[in-house]
Amino acid sequence: MNRERNMLDFRLDPEATTAAFDQARGFWYVEESPHRPGHSRIFLSAKLVCSPLLPSFIVDYAATKALPKATCWLKPVIEGIARGLPAGAVDVHGVDH
Repeated sequence: MNRERNMLDFRLDPEATTAAFDQARGFWYVEESPHRPGHSRIFLSAKLVCSPLLPSFIVDYAATKALPKATCWLKPVIEGIARGLPAGAVDVHGVDH
């Protein structure tokens, strides 16, 4: 985690064996929304290298269907956490809620 850059890096454990991926790495990046003060935007950047043994239709499915679903949990979870914050809680930018 790099707090100064608002980033969290991740990668597949090189000791882990998987039939599907030869490589998986990326990062989450958080920034304040330029259009909605007090709100944040979260970006996911990932690089996946699939095993050459996987059929191309499975790789295509993962790229078009499964990867976009990888972030669908984020908004409801973060909004639920935010609703549970006590009145007057301050975010990382020092903004009262």
